[in-house]
Amino acid sequence: MKLFLASVAAASLAVSSAVAADLPTRKVAPVAPMIAPVFTWTGFYAGVNGGYGFGDSKLKDVTFGADARDGFDAWASREEKFAKWADKRSDGFTGGAQVGYNYQMGSVVLGVEADFSYANLSAKRSGVNAEKETAPGWRSGNSVMAGSTLNWFGTVRPRIGLVATGRMMVFATAGLAYGNVRNTVQFTDTLNGQVDGNYVGKQSKIRAGWTIGAGAEYALTDSVVLKGEYGYVDLGASNNKTSMKHNDPRYVSARDDLGFHFVRAGLNYRF
Repeated sequence: MKLFLASVAAASLAVSSAVAADLPTRKVAPVAPMIAPVFTWTGFYAGVNGGYGFGDSKLKDVTFGADARDGFDAWASREEKFAKWADKRSDGFTGGAQVGYNYQMGSVVLGVEADFSYANLSAKRSGVNAEKETAPGWRSGNSVMAGSTLNWFGTVRPRIGLVATGRMMVFATAGLAYGNVRNTVQFTDTLNGQVDGNYVGKQSKIRAGWTIGAGAEYALTDSVVLKGEYGYVDLGASNNKTSMKHNDPRYVSARDDLGFHFVRAGLNYRF
């Protein structure tokens, strides 16, 4: 009997152990720690920008290729004969788009960027000679205007940046600049208070120069970057000679130094 009871107890213990082994465990498997990916500035990007441009452009050395034999009054054929010159420069909105590529090495970011922007910045110089009596009953005078307007500009620039934090970078840049410049001259004769002759000449050309600037960028997300920058563009000095009429020896020539500053903000998308 004792042997029988001992056998039953052993069997019960074995069955209990087997059932317990099949029950779900209360132990939780260890969770691997989540490691956030490290942000990098490396990659292509494209975006848009908008800002404000203000001129450093100047017009000077306005001269005339005309004298009395060419139909202009002799006393008004040279710059110093004009009683007063007035200068005007404009500023205003600039806006466009940019594309580029960055490559990060440690805390240093090397890159290249190209942009293209609308602009409407101009410089103008005008002079007026009040009418004076040139013959009994005849009073004549004239005025001249020389203007230079930048319609659009673009740049191609290498950049070097320094990562201030993981998502903020400051940079400096310099490179090639180019732009479309329109030159206009207008010479007007008056006789007894009425326009006696009005001569207008225009020309447009693309000029090249240089640019330099600096700025900062901040990554709002892994793909969207906010940027702000300052730059200066210099398209050089040029002597612009514009005829009054087609095949007419009369002309007005003006030398312009075309340069301007800009500040702008932009938004880039990183691919």
